[in-house]
Formats: sequence, structure tokens, C-alpha cells
Amino acid sequence: MTDWTTIPNDVIEAGKPGRAVDGRALRDNPVAIAEGAPGAPGISSVAFIDPIEVRSFSRDNTQVITGLEGVKLLEVDGAFNITSGGRFYLYTSDDGGSTWPNRTEPFFFAVGDHRSRMLLDFEAGKLYLIGTVFPQTGDPKTESRDISLSLPAGPVNAIRIIMENTTGQMFITKLCGYKAA
Repeated sequence: MTDWTTIPNDVIEAGKPGRAVDGRALRDNPVAIAEGAPGAPGISSVAFIDPIEVRSFSRDNTQVITGLEGVKLLEVDGAFNITSGGRFYLYTSDDGGSTWPNRTEPFFFAVGDHRSRMLLDFEAGKLYLIGTVFPQTGDPKTESRDISLSLPAGPVNAIRIIMENTTGQMFITKLCGYKAA
């Protein structure tokens, strides 16, 4: 673990020469913060949203994720078992999920087991998807997609994921949001 070094204000002043020890501290202190070194300031919990419970749903069920106020990026990791061709729809809302007027066009998954990660960038209006499919026959295949998100007029504070026309299941294994600075 990298050590945290306190830098006194009086050594970092205009017109004073820089010292090597202070330069190393300026280089190493961000790492010490990230590693949670003793004496280092912590990262505020308001920088992250609370994790949701791990849930699963099957045909024609819906996964709703609310409480996304101020979230800039949302990472969703999941596992999918698709036994017949399926479509996924992603809806966004700016009223806590009371209405779902904004639907991102469906993205399709082939039959098989999938492991994937979605990164939703609410500022750029993009959904980045990367995953590996383990088909019932043949070799595993890694795919990535860059999809434009349909966004509401106001800031996104809820999303809804729907898996349609399949007899498989989807398991959300991780959800982490990053708030805008």
C-alpha cells in the first residue's frame, strides 16, 4: 500500500522552490487515497449510489432500478441464459419510473449462455455493451456494441430493463453508479 504524506501549506507557495519529497507526495497521494491508506482522506460515500439487491427475472418480467438521481455512469453486470431468441429493451425515466416514454431500440442475443457488462453513459447518451456468448454448439464469441440511448428531457433517475420473447433468465450480478462531479 502506498503511504499517505501530509503536505504542509507553507511548503507549497508561489516563489518557493519545489522539493522532491513534496513532488513524490503529489504523485503518490492520489494512489494512497484510492488504496485507503492510514491518514489519507476517504472517498465520500455520496460519490456512489447504494448497491441494489441481486435479482433475477424470467420471461416477460421487468427489472426496475430507481434512485439514480445525479448518476452519470451506471455499470450493470449480468448473466443471461437464453433458450430461445430474445430481445432486450432499455427504458429511461426522469420521474422516478412513473412513466417510461424513452425506449432504446432492442438489442438481440443469440441462444446460449451470456456474460455481459453494460455501461450506460447518461451524459453522452450511450450504452456500451461487451459480453461473451457461450453458444449451445460452437466456440465462445466475444461481442461489443455501442448503442445510442433514448433519454428523457430531464436527468435520468430510473431505468427499466425488459427481456422479451425468450424462455431464458437474466441475473443482475452487479450494479454500480458513478455520480457526476
